[in-house]
Amino acid sequence: MKNEKIVEIAIKEGFADAAIFDTADIVFDASFRPYCEENLCGWYGANYSCQPDCGTPEEMKERVQKHKHALVLRTVWDINDFKDSSLIKSAKQKHNAYTMSIIE
Repeated sequence: MKNEKIVEIAIKEGFADAAIFDTADIVFDASFRPYCEENLCGWYGANYSCQPDCGTPEEMKERVQKHKHALVLRTVWDINDFKDSSLIKSAKQKHNAYTMSIIE
């Protein structure tokens, strides 16, 4: 499937934006990691895609670079308080549902 078609499907499914990148062009920056350790969002150690389960920055980079391309999907939600776990959970569920629609 052509990249343009994949992006078109992503937008149709509900994503605000989507793009496909060569993984060699991705800039990896681990400077945000200390904020994760503060657990401000409440997901540290509770979500497999977050610390510590997601691995070190080096492991994450290695995992990404095993692939030639990356599909980046963006959703936008009006969440005024990052501690509002019900809104965040709802947004994540919708984002995941959009993703599953693309996979199907």
